[in-house]
Amino acid sequence: MSFFPESPRYLTKIGKTGEALRILTRFRGTKQDAKLEIEHIQKLRKTRSSSFSELFSKRVGRAVIAGVGLTVIQQITGINTIIYYAPTIFEFSGYTSAKSALLATTWVGIVNVVMTFLAIYLVDKVGRKPLLQCGLAGMVLSLILLGLSLRPGLFPKHLVGIAAMICLFVYIGSFAYSLGPGGWLINSEIYPLHIRGKAMGIATCANWLSNFIITSTFLNMINALGKMGTFWIYALLGILGMLFVWRRIPETKAKSLEEIEDYWKK
Repeated sequence: MSFFPESPRYLTKIGKTGEALRILTRFRGTKQDAKLEIEHIQKLRKTRSSSFSELFSKRVGRAVIAGVGLTVIQQITGINTIIYYAPTIFEFSGYTSAKSALLATTWVGIVNVVMTFLAIYLVDKVGRKPLLQCGLAGMVLSLILLGLSLRPGLFPKHLVGIAAMICLFVYIGSFAYSLGPGGWLINSEIYPLHIRGKAMGIATCANWLSNFIITSTFLNMINALGKMGTFWIYALLGILGMLFVWRRIPETKAKSLEEIEDYWKK
């Protein structure tokens, strides 16, 4: 983080326009483009002030629903449950020794990292929304198959562990190139400048609250619904997430923050 520049919008807000111009010139390519953007930022600042009540206004409220919805979908589809309880899930599937379960869990982390780099490569080529849809589809399919693989008697015992591992790898990989980075990237883009800090704070709180609810109920769900039923519930929530992305999330690829703000006006 020591190498990251400060936000030009924040620098403009506190009166350091010279430093903001220098940073924007570096990223926009020309001083003229950077000056135009700073003028636009200053114009918005003069006409806008932020308050929590505005988060519930018709225009800003739609952006807040979209952003908070994405962070909630990140959690209710089970990602942190899978990560926190990965050794337990592998033990469910036949990895009887703790060493084997932990080794398999290590590979889950490796898949997560590798597929995140794929997201970095694809996000500006394919777009945010297609990645979200494809990733959620992969998560839903792998959760359904994971539930089936853990159903007693459906697979030979020596294949259950392999099937579960493949499903978990597909699930983690699908999340890592889509909802993982995409949810936070879109949240950083869709809010109007003057309300962005407050809106991001609410989205982050919603994310961790959802995380608490989903992970603290996992073992109870296993006891009540069984392994297959639990993962199928997460799959159903993933399908609802796909519908939400389709209806509520705008494509922000190749759009400036100001263009995205204009989208909510319409």
